[in-house]
Amino acid sequence: MASTPSLRRKRPFSEIESLGDTEIQACFDCFKNSRTCVVMSSSKGTRCASCTRKGISCVGQSWESLDKTREKTKSAINEDLKRLEKVSAELAEIQSRLSRNRVLLEFAEKRAKEKAICLMEELEQEEEEERARNGGLTDGELRELADNLAVSTQAVGNQEVSNVSDSHDGIAITQADS
Repeated sequence: MASTPSLRRKRPFSEIESLGDTEIQACFDCFKNSRTCVVMSSSKGTRCASCTRKGISCVGQSWESLDKTREKTKSAINEDLKRLEKVSAELAEIQSRLSRNRVLLEFAEKRAKEKAICLMEELEQEEEEERARNGGLTDGELRELADNLAVSTQAVGNQEVSNVSDSHDGIAITQADS
């Protein structure tokens, strides 16, 4: 059967284990034995669950624990600083590329606008030259006029042939369409 002091320590141990908080920096015994150090956060000066169960005094922080914690923290800070430096360099590169591309796009849009204006001016000049050569009409307008004239001439020619065929004593004259 368990001794009375052991039973008396068991109850506080269970309470501390179930209601306590994990200490970031373990007490000497928990650090030495690589255990999680659980203490009641509401009360000061009490022992951790492990020391309570063992019935030993709970010596706060050991120098080894403090040194180990400082080294881990310094290492984490250095890793984060290196990562931040790398990410910052990538960000600066992306911002530089973005700025350069915006300038290039602005230049390309300006050149496209200038080229369109120049092309329109050339087309207007060509139309003026065509009108001067063609008596006030462009080549396109002359072609359209010629096409309309050809259609009108063909229609008139077909009408004359049909009138002539009626006047020849019943002899039908037909003209094949070209």
